[in-house]
Amino acid sequence: MAAHEPEEDRLTRQQRLKAALHYAVGRACEDVGRANNVSFTREVIAAVTETTFQKCEAFSVDLELFAKHAKRLTINSDDVKLACRRNDQLVHHICCQYSFYKITNTYMVVLVQYFKRGGTEAKDGQSKR
Repeated sequence: MAAHEPEEDRLTRQQRLKAALHYAVGRACEDVGRANNVSFTREVIAAVTETTFQKCEAFSVDLELFAKHAKRLTINSDDVKLACRRNDQLVHHICCQYSFYKITNTYMVVLVQYFKRGGTEAKDGQSKR
């Protein structure tokens, strides 16, 4: 959140974020409850929502500090991996997702270049036309 943001706008944004998170947690609890034949009280859903929101706030502060320590203005995947360093499964998942993203992004660049050449394969640096 921006430092120069008026207090009312910041609170309104925070309230909207919490409301959206509460809705998502409620839906997740419904899905889990349906699959396992259990139900969750409103208090449990509210507690999970608040805990998740606080954890996300702490996580975002950590990410900002890691990027700042590296003298960067942009948070990157290394910051995320560092923030998750105590959860091996999460680090593995993030690394896999990042690798998949890089592969997919590279593949898309190749496809764009292919279609820019008119869908012809290049041979020795020249396109067949």
